[in-house]
Amino acid sequence: MRSYIIKRILIMVPTLLVLSFVVFLLLYIAPGDPVMALITPDAPKEAIELMRQKFGLDVPIHVRYFNWLKELLKGNLGFSYSTGRPVLEMILARLPATFELMGYSILFSTVAGIFLGLQMGMRPNSLLDRSLLTAGMVIWSIPQFFISLVLIYIFSIRLGWLPIGGRTPLSGGMLQHIKHLVLPCGVLTLTMTVDLMRYTRANVVAESGKPYVRTAVAKGLTERRVYYVHIFRNASIPVVVLLILRLVRLVGGVVVVESVFSWPGMGTLLVNAISNRDYPVVLGILFITGVAVLVASLMIDVVTALINPKVRLGFER
Repeated sequence: MRSYIIKRILIMVPTLLVLSFVVFLLLYIAPGDPVMALITPDAPKEAIELMRQKFGLDVPIHVRYFNWLKELLKGNLGFSYSTGRPVLEMILARLPATFELMGYSILFSTVAGIFLGLQMGMRPNSLLDRSLLTAGMVIWSIPQFFISLVLIYIFSIRLGWLPIGGRTPLSGGMLQHIKHLVLPCGVLTLTMTVDLMRYTRANVVAESGKPYVRTAVAKGLTERRVYYVHIFRNASIPVVVLLILRLVRLVGGVVVVESVFSWPGMGTLLVNAISNRDYPVVLGILFITGVAVLVASLMIDVVTALINPKVRLGFER
């Protein structure tokens, strides 16, 4: 198992290099000049050239990439064009808000998704099952930004119960902290619950028809014990893989939700950096996001290998 994990980690290194180079290339060949986004169009050519030299934009793109890679190995992601602050410092300042939003969303959606999926799997084709499946399909087909705007209109504009956006830390009061958290966390929780609910339901229904279930029923075990102890224990194995996989999808959802609700996290920082053509910040966020996605993928591979040794043995061969 140790050799399997080491090989998977070694594969991540060239993947990160390719990812960083592709993102770097796409950013710097994209339309628009980051220098012109910071100064007026009628600025003297000498000032523009000095600015380009300051940012290292006067050298070929492959030289810029290797310079960036050299600094990355030192733990430096560069400096922001617009603020002059270190990119890593800016990202670390936004991480707590993003982790808070992601943490609550994962917790609530996991509890709700597994509970609802189990109830649906216990009574397939019932009114509850069909209603939740229909609701899940509707939620799945609606973009997150549209759901966010609808909730803002209902609960913030019409009813006035919740703030439109922003974030209040715990030091600003528990009530205000919860009020600002409800809508963005609710959108992410709602969309992530659908995946887990349907997946859990499908696995519970599949496990219900297996021989060991009939044996448990023949022994006189109650329905609740059969489902909660025997069926759910086996149905939860692939669900664990989905729980890790949701981390990858959550990254994209956080960017959308943070932007709509002005949540001061990495998603908002990324959108602002793209608007200002602040390429070092964009590159730093995308690189860290890529690392997070690859780590999540590694966790999925490890869990899958622990559950199914054939995967591990096949990779080692």
